[in-house]
Amino acid sequence: MPVLFIPETMARRIIQHIAWYCYNTRFFDWRAYLGITVLGFVHGLNGMSSFYVNPYLVAKFLISIALYFAFTFSINNCFDAKCDAYQREKLKKNPIAAGLIGFREGLALSLFTGFIGLALTYIWFNEAAFFLYALLISLGMAYSIPPLRLKSVPVIDLVSHGLFFGLLLFLFGLQVAGGWIQTPILGVSIFLCSVTFELRNHLEDLKADNYSGTKTTACWLGPSKARRLLKFLLVIHWLLLGAVLWTIDFQFCLAVIGIAIPIFIFLPASLFVRIGDVFSSAVYAYSALSHVMGLLAG
Repeated sequence: MPVLFIPETMARRIIQHIAWYCYNTRFFDWRAYLGITVLGFVHGLNGMSSFYVNPYLVAKFLISIALYFAFTFSINNCFDAKCDAYQREKLKKNPIAAGLIGFREGLALSLFTGFIGLALTYIWFNEAAFFLYALLISLGMAYSIPPLRLKSVPVIDLVSHGLFFGLLLFLFGLQVAGGWIQTPILGVSIFLCSVTFELRNHLEDLKADNYSGTKTTACWLGPSKARRLLKFLLVIHWLLLGAVLWTIDFQFCLAVIGIAIPIFIFLPASLFVRIGDVFSSAVYAYSALSHVMGLLAG
């Protein structure tokens, strides 16, 4: 058998391009959204037979959601390249804006990744899970790609993000595990959590979005009103989290509120949002743990 010979310089170029392609998926930004999906999966486990789940199901679940994140973030990079070129931090995360990957290459890679995710989800999971995945892919495209480009439509940008990077991820995890939503308040809080993530990002990108003509909600409202809206949404989100805690263990909820109120009163404004993130993560983790403990006890 003849041995395929690849010159060292060509091999290095191939490896470098693969590294840029992987970096274009922005996998370091997946953490919160992966957590939302896994939270849905855990809450979808509704019995000991489901709790000791087939490891192949877990692997398929993680592969499908990784393909979705890779698709969504990479296609967003394609159509945000012009805007990201004006921001040093964004430029580091966007090889297309940096000129390391061509637009057509990035777009082709993104669409191929999304197609593979759709095909595998159709083969692996039930119809409801496939429908949710197809909806996720469709909203991810509509968010970034003109002429819809929901990212540039005030209010709709927040709502769509709350769905395709929030509530629908949670529901997808539920369906893959074979469960159903037992606490609707939890789903609403996840939707609002994702909305606040988006509004915070838009406030950080306000100057670049205005310069590039991207009409986000933050651009439409202006920085002062957008910050007030963010504070309002955060308060509603935290109240919903308190309701989630109350349904799990009202005594624990009262203890948390008693500790949280003094912290938030005396907390410096610069740390307010970050401490809120820790609080949100802790409540979601506690809800998942309580569900698992309930399965073990039952």
